[in-house]
Amino acid sequence: MSLPKILALIVVLTLALLGFQYFKSNEDSTAALAPETPADISVKPESQQVGEAPDPDREVTGAAQVDEQACLTFEQFEQLPEVLQDMARIEQVSVSGTPMSAYENLGEATLHGFAEQGDAAAMAVLGAMHVMRAYQVNESLALEWLNHGQRISDLDLGNSQLSSAASLSLNDAAYWFYEAAMHGRVLALQNYGQVRGRLFGGPVGIGWIDQQAYEMLTENEKSSLLPANLYAQVAYDIVPTLRDGAVGVVARRIPQSSVQQAIRDELVIDFQHAVADRGLAPVAIPPDALPEVEGLLDQLCSSE
Repeated sequence: MSLPKILALIVVLTLALLGFQYFKSNEDSTAALAPETPADISVKPESQQVGEAPDPDREVTGAAQVDEQACLTFEQFEQLPEVLQDMARIEQVSVSGTPMSAYENLGEATLHGFAEQGDAAAMAVLGAMHVMRAYQVNESLALEWLNHGQRISDLDLGNSQLSSAASLSLNDAAYWFYEAAMHGRVLALQNYGQVRGRLFGGPVGIGWIDQQAYEMLTENEKSSLLPANLYAQVAYDIVPTLRDGAVGVVARRIPQSSVQQAIRDELVIDFQHAVADRGLAPVAIPPDALPEVEGLLDQLCSSE
């Protein structure tokens, strides 16, 4: 699993950590105007505690072996057994990661065929293709964008006027991301929030809060209301077991606030009703069998 894919899964996921500050940077100036948009972790392996010699039988590449006397690089971090195990657990509800590579280079007609059969991953790729189309980016980069390897700054910051064609494409993207979430890839809600924020101008444009009240919020409260951040928390509310294990460490670090909670509660109910009305099964994944580790991210080198 490549580094960009690991970061994307969690929410997950670089976007869940570094991206949130990135989203926040221009929100104050654009929340009432143009839009904004639609998620890796791990614990120290029991076989290699600090101060112990590396286990020669452990199958890890040289570049990924943990320096027990120092911090961890991302390469080392992603190879920790607990990270790999938790990634496998959440990949079934994510729209990034190794399993998504099966959809690379598939045409739109083929993806539509899979989507009609209820394939949530195909739906997410269709959503990403519409995002690429809106910004006149090669649609072959859709999967790279889902894995947060392809950044579209205007999509994140919402600092320009959308053309009618771009708005229609982003509207289609939002539709497919929500469909993907309802059909099991619940972490597509973060992409849905990002796109919806871009379409309507952030929390003020969506109607969650008026401009005057928004301006009185703290920076953390404003960040928590960014649609991508808020919908990421909605995904965790819908599937509480996402907060278990390694991914739970990231989930708790996504900006939250009391002003955000009432909105989340309403959106969770809306989602659950939509799933029930469609006769779909509630989204669920098993809890993580490993104990959660609060200091998980602190193992990373500050330079990483």
